[in-house]
Order: sequence, then structure tokens, then C-alpha cells
Amino acid sequence: MPCPAYCWTATRGQSLRLRHWLRWKQWRKEYLDGSESGNTAAEVAVYLTYLAYSSGGMGAVKTAVSALKFYAGLQGTGESDYISDPLIHTVVKGLDRDFAKPVLQKEGFTPGEVKRLIQHLLREKIGPKLKDQRLACLILVMYVGAMRFEEAAAIEIANIATLETGNIMITLRKGKTNQFAKNQEVILPKPDTGDGQETDVTVHLNRYVT
Repeated sequence: MPCPAYCWTATRGQSLRLRHWLRWKQWRKEYLDGSESGNTAAEVAVYLTYLAYSSGGMGAVKTAVSALKFYAGLQGTGESDYISDPLIHTVVKGLDRDFAKPVLQKEGFTPGEVKRLIQHLLREKIGPKLKDQRLACLILVMYVGAMRFEEAAAIEIANIATLETGNIMITLRKGKTNQFAKNQEVILPKPDTGDGQETDVTVHLNRYVT
């Protein structure tokens, strides 16, 4: 024998679906004069859109779809077929996108944070270790060149060239936006005088390469 909690949950679910079924019938009667003819799938699509924006979310829409499937199926008139109509699927997907929460993007490093990170890596007074120099270069190349780690880590010395202007040109062989492995050139500019050498990618790269 089912436990009381299960019975209460099942009864509550049925009651919720019944309310949505009656609400659909009431809406249809009010806005469509209760006519049984016409494109039922289109009517449901309009109703679900109305429901989403009037209730402010997708919870009511999904419960309404479940209710319409359940009670239309109980009637045995074949009306439940319209719930599987591609139009309904398209509308529900579109509403899902409209009410989806935006993806929280991670904030990038600020120039001050990059500067402190480089200072920490190159804090040795006598001379920084080679691995720390390499990591500092990697951080500056990714930051200044807006590169992904995989792109920056794949750079070889042969891909680095110093231009007459003092800027550095890096040739990327392949990246996420360069799927066909065509050579893509990225220019790393030399900062204006007065900005200091601590975050000057051209100074650190030339020092590391030589």
C-alpha cells in the first residue's frame, strides 16, 4: 500500500495538472469563443507563449504541456497528438531560450593584477629562474594577444619575430578560431614610453628568447 506521503504528492500533482487543464479550457473559451475547429497546435503554441510571459517563467509552461498531454489522452479523441506537433516543440524551445539565465562569464585579469603577478614571478634580485621567465612571458602573451592557453603554449621560437617598430609578431599555426591551420599573425604592441617594462611583453619575450 502506498505511503501517505506518496499519495499526497501524487494527488497534488494531479490537482496541479487539472488546474492547468481547466485554465487552458477557460483561455480557449475566452479568446477563441470555445470553437473546437481550427489549428489546435497553433492555438496551444499561442497559449503557451501567453502563459510563459504572464506567469514569468517556464515552470507553468512545462506543467501545462504535461497537463494537456494527460487530459487530452484521457479523452481518447486523438487530440493528444497535437502536443507532439513540431510547432509546439519549436515554441517551447524558443521560450526556453528567452527565459534561460545568462551564463556568468568569468572576469578577466585587470592590468594591475597582471603587473603584480609578473612582479611576483620575477621577484628574484639576482636573476629570475628560467621557468619563471617562461611563465611570465606566457601570461603576458595571452593577456596582450588575447590568446587561449593552448595557443600560447604551442608557440615556438621560430614563430616569433621582432618588427622594425619594436612590436612583436607571432605566427599561430592553429587555434579555436583557426581550425584549418592557416597561419594567423598576431601583433603584440610595445607599450607607450612611461608605462614601464614590468608588463612590456616585447621586453620579456626578447629577454627570454636571447
